[in-house]
Amino acid sequence: MRSAWRDADAGRPSLIVLTGDAGVGKSRLVRELETVVREEHGLVLHGQCLELSHGELPYAPLASALRSADTAEVARALSELPIEARRELARAFPDTIGETPAETTGEDPFGQSRLFGWILSLLRQLSNRASVLLSIEDSHLADTSSRDFLRFLAQSLRSEHFLVVVTLRSDELHREHPARALVSELTRLDAVGQIAVAPLSEAEIGRQVQSILGGAPPPELVHRLYTRTQGNPFYTEELLAAGIGDDDGLPASLQDALLLRADRLGQSARTLLRIAAAAGRPMDEALIERASGLAPLEIEAALRECIDHNVLVCDRRSGEYHVRHALLAEAVYADLLPVERASLHRRLATALDEHALAQTAGERARHWQLAHDPRRALLASIEAGARAERVFGYGEALAHFLRAVEIWDREPPEAQTTPLDRVALLTRAARAARWIGDSDAACDLCQRALGGFDHGADPLRAAHLLERLGRYQPWNVESSLDAFRRGLSLLPGECPAERMRFYVDEALEFSFLGRWEDAKARAADAVELAQGDATLASESAARALLGTAIAFLGDPGAGERDLRDALVLARQSGSTEELVQIYLDLGEVLRLQGRIADALEVVLDGEAAAVALGALPFANFMAANAADDLFRLGQWDALGQRLAELARRQLDRPARLLRESVAGRLDAARGQLDAAADHFAAAMELCRDLALVEFVPAVYSGVAELELWRGRPETARERLAEGLAKLGTGENLLHIPSLHSMGARVEADRAELGRARRDRATQAAAGVAAQAHHDRLAESLELNATASSPPEASAHLATCAAELTRALGAPDPRRWKSAAELWRGHGNLYRVAYATFRHAEALVVTRGQRSQAQTALGSALELCRHLGTEPLATEARRLARRGRLSVAIPADVDAHGDTDPRGPALEENPFSLTERELEVLRLLGAGLTNREISQALFISQHTAGVHVSHILGKLGVANRVMAAAVAERLGLVPRG
Repeated sequence: MRSAWRDADAGRPSLIVLTGDAGVGKSRLVRELETVVREEHGLVLHGQCLELSHGELPYAPLASALRSADTAEVARALSELPIEARRELARAFPDTIGETPAETTGEDPFGQSRLFGWILSLLRQLSNRASVLLSIEDSHLADTSSRDFLRFLAQSLRSEHFLVVVTLRSDELHREHPARALVSELTRLDAVGQIAVAPLSEAEIGRQVQSILGGAPPPELVHRLYTRTQGNPFYTEELLAAGIGDDDGLPASLQDALLLRADRLGQSARTLLRIAAAAGRPMDEALIERASGLAPLEIEAALRECIDHNVLVCDRRSGEYHVRHALLAEAVYADLLPVERASLHRRLATALDEHALAQTAGERARHWQLAHDPRRALLASIEAGARAERVFGYGEALAHFLRAVEIWDREPPEAQTTPLDRVALLTRAARAARWIGDSDAACDLCQRALGGFDHGADPLRAAHLLERLGRYQPWNVESSLDAFRRGLSLLPGECPAERMRFYVDEALEFSFLGRWEDAKARAADAVELAQGDATLASESAARALLGTAIAFLGDPGAGERDLRDALVLARQSGSTEELVQIYLDLGEVLRLQGRIADALEVVLDGEAAAVALGALPFANFMAANAADDLFRLGQWDALGQRLAELARRQLDRPARLLRESVAGRLDAARGQLDAAADHFAAAMELCRDLALVEFVPAVYSGVAELELWRGRPETARERLAEGLAKLGTGENLLHIPSLHSMGARVEADRAELGRARRDRATQAAAGVAAQAHHDRLAESLELNATASSPPEASAHLATCAAELTRALGAPDPRRWKSAAELWRGHGNLYRVAYATFRHAEALVVTRGQRSQAQTALGSALELCRHLGTEPLATEARRLARRGRLSVAIPADVDAHGDTDPRGPALEENPFSLTERELEVLRLLGAGLTNREISQALFISQHTAGVHVSHILGKLGVANRVMAAAVAERLGLVPRG
C-alpha cells in the first residue's frame, strides 16, 4: 500500500481493491494508510457506502468523501472549474458545493457521463497541490451510480497523483452480487491491483492478545480464541472483551459477544445505539435529538457512555456519530423485535421529514416502508426517484419508481394525493431503464404503462408512449415501425411537433434497413413540419437523415451539404444527441465517397465535441470508427496507440464490437494470430446479439483472412457463410462487398490447394463458388446503378474479378493491376499490398514478364515493410524464392520499422550467381533470408581471410551449421 502511494505521488495512479471477510482488518489497514498519507502531506478523501438495503442514494460514498475533505481545498479546486461544472456538481452534492444547481429535466442520456467527467476534473484539481488518496469503504453496499463511477475512474487513470482504495467484504459477494461483477471488471485493468486481507495465524492471534492484555496470554486461551475465531482479529477482540477471566468459557457466538457490550449500557445509551444501527449511516447531533426524543443533556451523557464502551465512534471532522463496526450494527439490529424495528424506523423517518432535504428522500422512503406506512413510503419513493433523475442516477431512479409502483399496486392511494399517477410512474421507470441500457425492461415497463389507461380517452398520451416504445427497441426495426404506425394513428391532427418526431423516428428505422427511398420521404415530411426554434433539434435530425438518404441514393455531394447544414442546426438547438449523431452520419457519407482521410478528420472532431458535451458513449464509438479509418489508411502505428487507449475505456456494445473487429484485423495482418483469434471470438460473440449490417462484414471477412493465414481455407469458408447468413438479403454497398471479395479469395485458395492435390472436384467447386461471389456483387452494383456506388465497392468487385481468374487457374495480371490501382485511389495500403503481391504472382505464372514481376513484388514488399504485415511479407518472399526473382529489399529498416544494424540495402544477387547456385542457397539456407545471404557474399568479396560460413553464422546464429553446409556445397570454403 505504501508502494502504491509512492507511485501515485510520482504520477503513476492506481486503484487497489481490498478484499476480506468482515472483521479481518480492512478498515484498520485503510486508516493506517490514511495516517501515512496525512503525515506525508497528502490529501485524504474518505468515502463510506451506506447500509441501505436498496442503494437508494446515488453517489453516497463520493458525497461522503467530499464532506471529509478540507472545505477550503474543495472551494479552491472548484474555483478552477467552469461554471457549468460547478452547477452540475452542486446538483449532485448540494451540501458540499456552494453553487446554484443547474436545472435539468432528467431527460439526458449523457448527463451521468458528463457528471463523472466533472468529478474527475475536481479530483485532478485537488491533486494539483497534494497527491490524493480516495478511499471508498464497504463498496459491496455501493449504489449503482457509484459503482459506475468507479469503473469510469479506473479506466480514466493516466498520470494523475491519485491512489484509490476500494474495500469490500468478500463474504458478501454471492454469485449475483453486483459488486462481484465490478471486481471482475476492475481487476482486468492494468491500473488496478487486488489485495486480499487474510485471517491471522494462531501465532499472530497470540501477539494480538498479548498487545491487548499487556502481557503474555496463556497458550490455551490463544488456542481457544484461534479455534473459535479462525483468525478473525475483530472477533478475537470482541470475545476477549466479553469473556476474558470467565472460567466457564467464551460467548457462544460473535453476536453474543457483541450484544454483551450493548447490554452493559444504560437505557438512554442503548436507545442511541439502536437508532444508529437502524439508521445505517452516520448521524449528527440534530438528527439524533429529533429521532431519540431525549433532552440535550441526556443525549450528551448517553453519547459519552457509548463512546466509552466503544460502541459508537465520533468523527471529529464532521461531528457525526456512527456504530463502531458494521458487524456490531448488524448484531444490534438483528436482536430487535419487529415492533421495535418499525418504531425506530418511524422515529428516523419522522426526524428526516422535519428537515425534508432532497438528498434524504431515499432514506425517508426506506424508513417509512420499514415503518409499515405505505402512503408516506410511496410519496417519499416518488420524490427520491425524481431526485435521482435530476442527478442522473438512473439506476437508483428505476429502483425508487419500481418500489413506488409495487406499493401502489399493493395499496392504491386515494385519487389526487400523489404527484404522479401509476402510468407516469411506469413511464419514468421505463425511461430510467433505457438510460441504464436495459432495453428489455424499458420496453416491458412501457407496455405496462400502455395497458394502464384507455387510449381513446387520452390518445396523445398513448401516442407519446408508443413513440417511446419504438425508440426503446431501435434494433428491433419491425417492432419499432409498428409502434410508430400505431402512435401516428392515435395522434390528434393539431400536433405538428409530435408528428415531426414520429417522422424522424420512422426515417431512422428505414435507414437501419437500408430503405433509403422510404427514409428520404419520411425525413422530407419531417422537414416540412419544422417550426423554427421550437423544433430545431428535430429539424437537425430530419435534415441529417435526409442528407444520409440522398447520399446513399446517388448524390453524396448533396447529402454531405445537407448533413453540414444539419450540424449547424444541432449546434444552435443545443441537442447533444442530435449533434454527435450527425458527426457519425457525416463520417459515413464521406466514406461512401471514398474520402477515408476526411472521414477520419470528421470523427476526430466529433469525438472531441462528444467528450466536451459528456456524450462519452458517442465519443467512444467515434474513437472506434477512427480506429477503423486508421486501419484502412495504413496508419497502423497510430492505430496501435488508439486501440490501447480504447482498451482502457468503458465501451458500450457497438464500440466494443468495432474495437475488437479492428484489433483482430490488425493482429491478423501483422501475424499475431492467437491474439487476433481472441479479438475475433469476442467480436463474433457480440455479433450474436447485435447483428447490424455495418459490423458483420468486417468481422467475418477478417476472421476468414485469419483462417487463411492459418492455412485453413475450409474454416474460412464456414466463417464467411455464417457472416452472409447473418446479413440475409441485405446489400449495403458500403459494408457488404468485403465479404464477397474475401469469399472469392477463399475460393481461389481452395482451388489452388485442389490443383496441388490433383483434387479436381474441389478445384471445380471452388471456381463455381468464386464465380458466385463475383456475380452476386456485380449484380448488386448493377441493381444500384442509379445510386452512387462507393469506390470501395468497385475495388472489391475488381478484386473479386481478379480472384476469380486465380480460382480458374489463369491468374490475370491486368485484373490484379487494376484492383491495386483502385485500392491505391483511396489510400487502403494493406489492400494495395495484397493486390500488388498477386499482380507479381500472376506475372510470374504467365512467364516472360520477369522484370515487371520483380518491380511489382518489390513494391509489395516495401508496403509490407511499411505496414509491418508479416504473413503477407512471408508469402511475398516465398514467391521471390519460387520465381527466382531478384528483388531489391531495403536492409536498413526491418519489417516493423526498426533500424537494422546490418547496414545499407543490397541487391540479392550482385555477383550473378547461377540459378543452380541460388537454388542451393535457397534450399539449404532456408532459415536465412536472401538479404542475409546476399550480404554475406558481399562481405566475403571485400574481406580477406574471412570464411563465408563465419559471416553467415554471425548473421543467423541459429543456422550456423546450415550456413556452413551451404558455403561448403557451393565450394566457397574447404570441406570441414
